[in-house]
Amino acid sequence: MCVRDSAARLRKAIEKDYRVKYKEHIKKQYQLIKERNSRRGENVNLSKIYTKLTIISKLRCKKEREHEIMASGWKHAKIMTERARSSVTMNSLFDSDENGQTPQIVVLQGAAGIGKTMTAKKIMLDWASGDVYENRFAYIFYINCREINYGSKSGTVIDLITKNCPDRNVPIKEILFNQEKLLFIIDGFDELRFSFDQKEDSLGTDPRKEMPVEDTLSSLFRKKLLPKSYLIITTRPTALEKLQQCMACSRYAEILGFSEDDRKEYFHKFFGNNIDATKAFDFVKQNEMLFTMCFVPIVCWITCTVMKQQLEAGFIHLSFQEFFADLFYVLEEDEQMKYSVTPNRDAKLLLENYGKSGNYLMLTVRFLFGLLNEEIMKDIEKKIGLKISPKIKPDLLKWVKPKKLSFSSLHDELTYKLEEFHCLYEIQEESFVKSALDHFTEIDIYNYPLTQMDQMVISFFVKSCPTLKSLWLSVCKFGVEDKNEELTPPPAKRLCLQEQAEPNNSPVYLLCQALKDPNRKLKILKLEKCNLTVACYRDLSSALSINQTLRELDLSYNDQGNRGVQDLCKGLKHPNCKHSGWRGVVSPLVVVGLSATCSVPTRPSQNWS
Repeated sequence: MCVRDSAARLRKAIEKDYRVKYKEHIKKQYQLIKERNSRRGENVNLSKIYTKLTIISKLRCKKEREHEIMASGWKHAKIMTERARSSVTMNSLFDSDENGQTPQIVVLQGAAGIGKTMTAKKIMLDWASGDVYENRFAYIFYINCREINYGSKSGTVIDLITKNCPDRNVPIKEILFNQEKLLFIIDGFDELRFSFDQKEDSLGTDPRKEMPVEDTLSSLFRKKLLPKSYLIITTRPTALEKLQQCMACSRYAEILGFSEDDRKEYFHKFFGNNIDATKAFDFVKQNEMLFTMCFVPIVCWITCTVMKQQLEAGFIHLSFQEFFADLFYVLEEDEQMKYSVTPNRDAKLLLENYGKSGNYLMLTVRFLFGLLNEEIMKDIEKKIGLKISPKIKPDLLKWVKPKKLSFSSLHDELTYKLEEFHCLYEIQEESFVKSALDHFTEIDIYNYPLTQMDQMVISFFVKSCPTLKSLWLSVCKFGVEDKNEELTPPPAKRLCLQEQAEPNNSPVYLLCQALKDPNRKLKILKLEKCNLTVACYRDLSSALSINQTLRELDLSYNDQGNRGVQDLCKGLKHPNCKHSGWRGVVSPLVVVGLSATCSVPTRPSQNWS
């Protein structure tokens, strides 16, 4: 008995000494990490750059996920704020549930670039530093599924353990003695090239038995091998069904990304000084779509990287096209992903599924258009060394080319057609837009809430579409964002217009700027029952003093008042205005719906042509 006791004490002492050595090794290995696309030898401190992520411990239904993906601006910020209230921490992933049950497997799911791998590495570092799971787990072992694909085809679970260790003198017997003190982090299950359809008799229970790697992993998942050990498995949602077929009961958690406050914290950590961080953050926040997408950590990193380059160059300019081109490059063409399993990137397939998908592919399709802008393609090749092929441009053109010359029917169809307009806006290429809209003559939008982005797009088409003759915006609301809500971004400087909107401009300011463009051919503008303000009439007046092609302006059912009419008439009487119908000029402007008198005809005259 004394010998056995002495042996047990010796085994425990050996294991304890090695555990200290192992933790020091893990700290050194994970303290500095290599970021994507960084130069050789360039590393960042994980603790200094890591920012808290919103993690929820439940599975959301498909419709709920699609709703959150579609949200932008203050709506998305509100959703993330609500989610943050019920979020969980890394330290609580293995806490008992309301029934007192403790899970042995935690599945941590999340979209590409959402921070799964970074979270896995942070758990490794925090455990080694004594910040998480200090008393729960004696050892944590990290298994990279991407490396598994290209490693040895067979092996033991001991091989997986020793690969994490600083040397080959691993007290494996002592480590395996307490299985309930072991945690395995399986990072990137969705990248594994195995089927995991093994029969029970192919699974192993002996950690020393050499098996095909897929059998070893499957034995771990199904709790045949080291049944008392614990697992954290990270995966994209697309592989959940496959994972559920090959593992025992588990707890599910999902990484949702950065809340608005977390995004701000990340910017400050990235730049390291408050002046540049504040300047970059305020600038990005002005761009609603870009700021919304920064809830994805990899997007936040891309944005900060580009902003830092531009700040160092002494100017700031960031367009959607640059941003999404970078996003596409990082997520689809990253060097680390070169030999891994990637989704089918056939543009035709993507576009075919767009209309069937509840619009969850909206952002993907938008940045695809932005990527193929000629100048952006050259810029990406120059700065990153990646050559973008324009071969899919004909497919995009065929998809976006309107089937009808006007649309105003169901709300969902209208949203879909407007989305095609958004895509054309993203490419910002005159020849492409003209080819897509070569027979487009009329836009008819009825009873639709137009966001600032929608108005930018419509204004773009008034300026860019050579055949557009009529624009009907009946019973539409301009600027639907509630600017009184705390989460709503303030009126922003818009990046793709030469003349920027300012907070004191009217809701139709962007449209009026387009009406001033000398190249547009618009003849009919209908703003019936749009709740136009006095400021709207002031901007319309300014546009009409320059515009020389508009022939009919419908302002019916707007409470413009005398002040609004006076402003409008002032523009029509301007010396530069060529619409002076009351002076007998051929094809004068017809203004419909004025509620006060003015020396402007309010209905067509028989003598006008």
